[in-house]
Amino acid sequence: MRVSREEIARVLDEIAVLLEIKGENPFKTRAYANGARAIEAFPGDLEAMVREGRLQEIPGIGKALADKVTELATTGRLGFYDRLIAEVPRALVELAAVPGLGPKKARAVYEGLGITTPGELEYAIHENRLVTLPGFGAKTQARIAAGLERMKAGRGRVLLDEADRLVGGLVGQARAAGLTAVAAGEWRRRLEVVGEVPVLVVDADGAALERLPALEAVRARGLRVTVEPVAPGALGAALALATGPDGFVFGLIERARARGLDLTPAGLLEGGEPLPTPDEAALFAALDLVEVPPEWRDAPEALAAAASGQVPRLVEPSDITGVFHVHTTYSDGSASVADMVAAAAARGYTYVGISDHSPAAFYANGVTRERLALQHAEIEAAERAHPGIRVLKGTEADILADGSIDYDAETLARFDFVIASVHSRFQMDRATMTARIVKALAHPRVTILGHPTGRLLLARDPYAVDVDAVLEAAARHGVVVEVNASPHRLDLDWRFLARARALGVVVSVNPDAHAVAEYDYVGYGVGVARKGGLTAADVFNARPREAVLAHLAARRV
Repeated sequence: MRVSREEIARVLDEIAVLLEIKGENPFKTRAYANGARAIEAFPGDLEAMVREGRLQEIPGIGKALADKVTELATTGRLGFYDRLIAEVPRALVELAAVPGLGPKKARAVYEGLGITTPGELEYAIHENRLVTLPGFGAKTQARIAAGLERMKAGRGRVLLDEADRLVGGLVGQARAAGLTAVAAGEWRRRLEVVGEVPVLVVDADGAALERLPALEAVRARGLRVTVEPVAPGALGAALALATGPDGFVFGLIERARARGLDLTPAGLLEGGEPLPTPDEAALFAALDLVEVPPEWRDAPEALAAAASGQVPRLVEPSDITGVFHVHTTYSDGSASVADMVAAAAARGYTYVGISDHSPAAFYANGVTRERLALQHAEIEAAERAHPGIRVLKGTEADILADGSIDYDAETLARFDFVIASVHSRFQMDRATMTARIVKALAHPRVTILGHPTGRLLLARDPYAVDVDAVLEAAARHGVVVEVNASPHRLDLDWRFLARARALGVVVSVNPDAHAVAEYDYVGYGVGVARKGGLTAADVFNARPREAVLAHLAARRV
């Protein structure tokens, strides 16, 4: 292919924005956005699909989209996209990318105030000029200002899945060049957003890594990369220092000093002479510590636990026995029930919970009561086709503005489980939003609270909510709280997990999968759980299938 998968997805996304700016049919707009997700998520050989004319076999890619993707992939250009670019001022595209503004309001500020750049938009807000436009008030202006701040704060920082692609490409290229490179820092600790990556180069000059094209690609994306040469016998010490965080590192240095040692990037020294630390296990042993997994080193209690031998056995991806929060083409997913079930079975899961959107999520093609019977029949057929996996009938039902749950009581009774999520009215004040969610958690049919704070990393702040009160309500009513594993969310934030555990709240690591490949998101959710210090016993879907089914059955009584 002349154009990469990532570039094809980017062009389709931009077409969706351009069409929305032009005021085209929203279904047509959404088709391009969904097509971008389908291309990104397709796990197979996309080049072969293009070459063999089989793109329409990918769920979410129809003939019109297949033709355009083929044209772009084989020629490097797409006439339809070029025409749209010519018709829509570039300024509108840049403005539409500002969180909180969007295509319609972008056109309003462009035409009404002559604003052409995010910088001009920021100055107009400073002068309080947006409130003069029809449909814009003080709250809207404040929301757009917050979006600009998020945009500025996000420059030079990427989501964890993109960091994985970039860092993985760099390390892989180093290996192919005969180098041993180890990445550390925020990336190794699995922070949800990564801005800087120290890379240790073992037994080689750092200039060898600097020459790799992949390093240029990482830096071009805005990530700050430092290259640090290290001797093999000092790798453990150097890696611990480069991994961080500062508080944990300072604690290691002080502990070394108390034993007459110096912990430096050049190694662990005794009287100026290096002690061998070829790996971190050797370093921790030399300091009389139990090794602490990198993810948990942000915990304030991590070093004390290492000293007392009380480091927990954190949950592992292999502990996950099944998954909930799986979307299909019945709402906004890109794969059928049969395909999503087959993929879950292939991954060795013993159960999978299908949970498409409820009717209130009309923008996501929420499932009406009438369509549920068809979906449930497909679920039953998929379970018959894969007798080793239990396929559960669920829903991601909207928590409505008054705290009630979308679908009536009779319909809710048809589900094995109910994920309740907020998808609207994000601007509620803290007390009102908290009361809304707490009321929803008291509903006897709610099983799991979905993405509890509604955040979209680098795009949307969490809505105002008293997380502690929500967790207390979840504990009171026996509701499982989701760790949404999508790298765009990673919600509940790991910083709240210690409190959840203290309250006796059980979490479920859910992929929020809209495509087969997105089952891989589970690993990101497990990383969040590990950062929060959770063991397999703290995670609902790390339980055996029989225990999970028994819990769901008890909630239905």
